[in-house]
Formats: sequence, C-alpha cells, structure tokens
Amino acid sequence: MLQQFASGSALSGFNHNVLVQAAPARATLVATAQAAVNRDDGTNAARAQGLADHLAAMQALKNESVLAQNVGNGIVATALQQLATILLPTKILQRVKRYLRREARKPIDMGVRECLMHILRINSQEIPHISTPLRC
Repeated sequence: MLQQFASGSALSGFNHNVLVQAAPARATLVATAQAAVNRDDGTNAARAQGLADHLAAMQALKNESVLAQNVGNGIVATALQQLATILLPTKILQRVKRYLRREARKPIDMGVRECLMHILRINSQEIPHISTPLRC
C-alpha cells in the first residue's frame, strides 16, 4: 500500500529499509532450513527430500520475495518505524503542545462547542498517537 501512496524520498527510504531488513531475514531462513536438513537422520526418504526441497526454495529466495514469508510483517513494521523516525520532525509532541497552548485560536466561523470538541479530540486521540511509537 505504501508503494502506491508514497513518493520521492519517502518511497525510496522505505524501499531501502525493506531491502536492508530483508537480507538478514533471508539468511536466517536459509540457515534454519539448512539446520533442519542437518538434523535429519535420513531414515525417511520422503521427509529428507521435502527438507532438501525446502532448503532449495529458501536459497532461491530473492530479498524482495522474503516479504511473502512469515517474517515479512516484521520487516515492513521495522521499515515503517524507521521511515516515521526519519520523516517526523524531532520533538513533535512538544511542538504540538506549545502550539495548542500559545497559538491555537477558535476560527470565527466555528462554534464554541465544535471548537471544544476538536480540542478534546486532539487531546484524547491525536496527542497519545504522537507520543507512542508507530504500531503496525
């Protein structure tokens, strides 16, 4: 989804982070498959052939195709966290709170009740999302 909506440095940074995270994940998958082949005693020929096929499939994976494996969610979550760290300005929570304290004013064409509801929504929903890390 991010591939469709992001552009420029955000997209290239995300793609780079995914590929950087995918290389060690691919190595881990290959090592796990190799360990399973090494542990097999060879008494069951069908099992040994299945393990060998799985190892060959893991060795044939490209860094981009690692995302289709079970580790893909973790890779994307880490890449999104790094992207948010890069794109969001530092001390954003302090800046938002300072703006609300010093500069935020009720627009002339907005009612008092509507303005209060917007401020309550910012305090209860938006600020807690800024102060917590990105979750995927």
